[in-house]
Amino acid sequence: MISLALLFATIMFLFSIYGYNHIQGFITASTIENPHGFRGWYEPFTYLATRVECVSEISLFLSFGILAVLFKPKKLGLSYFDWRNININIFFSGILTLLGMFVVGAYRTGETARTALFIYPYIFLTLKTTETIILKDILILAGIQTVIMQLFGSYFW
Repeated sequence: MISLALLFATIMFLFSIYGYNHIQGFITASTIENPHGFRGWYEPFTYLATRVECVSEISLFLSFGILAVLFKPKKLGLSYFDWRNININIFFSGILTLLGMFVVGAYRTGETARTALFIYPYIFLTLKTTETIILKDILILAGIQTVIMQLFGSYFW
C-alpha cells in the first residue's frame, strides 16, 4: 500500500512540476511497441513461439548441469515447497515476475539476454546449500558447455 502511495505521489509530482504524464508515456510506448495490440490475439503462433524461445534461451545459457540439478531438489538439499526458506521465496518471486513478463508479451526474439542478467542470481540462490562436489561438477559441465557453444554455436537475432 505504501509503495502504491509513493508511486502515485511520484507520478503526481512529475506531472505537476514538469508536465510529464508517466501513464500516458507508458501507453504511448506500448502503442508504438505493439501497434495492433496484444500479440497473443493477432499473432498467436508467433507469440507462443517467442515465449518458448525466451524460456529456451535462458535454459540453454544457464547450462545443462544447473538445469539438471534444479530438477532434482533433493540433490540441492532443499524442497521447493519449504516456504520458510527465504531463498526459495526469493527464487519463486523472481521466477513468477519473469513468467509474468513473458505472459504479457515482453521480450521478443533475442531480447531475453537482458532478462537473463537478472534471473540467474535468483536461480543461483537455490544452489546455496548444495554440496561442494556437486557445485564443482556443475562448474566443469558449464565450462565444457561454454567452450562448445563458443566454438560451434552461431547465435543470431
